[in-house]
Amino acid sequence: MSKPAPPMSIEELRARPTEPASRDKPSGLSAGCQSSFYVRTEVDKPEVEVSITSLDEHSGPGEVHRVDVRVANGRRQSFAPVVNRLHVVDRDVPDHAADGYRPAHLDLVRLPEGRESVRYRPTRLSPIKGRPVRPLNVYQPDRRVEMDSLAYPFSTVGRVTVPVAPGSAEVKIGTGTLIGPRHVLTASHVMNWHWPGPSLAPVAFTPSFNRGAAPFGVANATRTYWFREVDNPDDEISVSLDYIVFVLDRPLGSQLGFMGTREYSNDWDDKPFWFNVSYPHDRGNDEVPFFQDQVSFEDADNPGIVGQEGDGLYMDTETASVDHGASGSAFFAFWANENFPRVVSVTSAEGTLNFDDDNWAAGGPPLNRLVNKARADFP
Repeated sequence: MSKPAPPMSIEELRARPTEPASRDKPSGLSAGCQSSFYVRTEVDKPEVEVSITSLDEHSGPGEVHRVDVRVANGRRQSFAPVVNRLHVVDRDVPDHAADGYRPAHLDLVRLPEGRESVRYRPTRLSPIKGRPVRPLNVYQPDRRVEMDSLAYPFSTVGRVTVPVAPGSAEVKIGTGTLIGPRHVLTASHVMNWHWPGPSLAPVAFTPSFNRGAAPFGVANATRTYWFREVDNPDDEISVSLDYIVFVLDRPLGSQLGFMGTREYSNDWDDKPFWFNVSYPHDRGNDEVPFFQDQVSFEDADNPGIVGQEGDGLYMDTETASVDHGASGSAFFAFWANENFPRVVSVTSAEGTLNFDDDNWAAGGPPLNRLVNKARADFP
């Protein structure tokens, strides 16, 4: 059997200049900046009015717009949609690689121009459990640099937030990647699997979130696909299957593009092919995207029997520096003659598996199955 083609090296990518957009941004792209607000009414359709107002405390540029939502019968209930608990993926779903998509109106930037960041205090209380956060492994040299790019494929990465309880302001934070027209890939342990009732917790995805700015708005998840409900990835099987795919309420990927997928090969062990964009707690307080390059994986192993539970991959790395908030962030690379990157795994955990105390990523054929199934059911 011939060896799979390797990704492009960092030297090859540096020789590839930015590829500018081939056409102007379509006039309808402004719809990508929307954020949905859900209102349940008994009878009447809500009326919406937008007006320009002034606020004493507003000192930034531009105008302030007030949005009023009125319901004639006076009874309304605003809410975030919960995620349907319906879709556990069958193992007979095809596990072939999934292609990505680069919109013609977006520049293609394979290596962003990063600037060194200001270090943030890492000692605030965790939004998840209300106690100091335990960092994951940060390796030296720490290659993470603050990133501020809306070009493709960085337009596909965003912050994922999930409330810890109904009515609570505390949220779990992770990183997600558009992996289809309306599909987001992240870690299973980012989800709140203990939400009361038949549905799962509301999930919000904000692509290119940066210090409160949401240039493309906020989308909500309506369904999810998974193999395992992972709370704490602490063994080989839970790490190897620590991923889920959310279906969004609108097709952000049609406007921002999305990445593809490919199964990892051990022929690529110890090769610094991989990139990562995430929202680490220790560097940016979960608020700022950081980019790192030249990531390698020492090894990738199956914990079980191929074709049964355990045919995912748990992948160890001593070059990818990650922290809470980076959970679910994709490891991706470019291949020659393709204008989109492919994801091979997502950030899962830190700890000792098979006697290695490393950072761990989750990959393998089940990741492809999730993407293929979600795309086929909700194109």
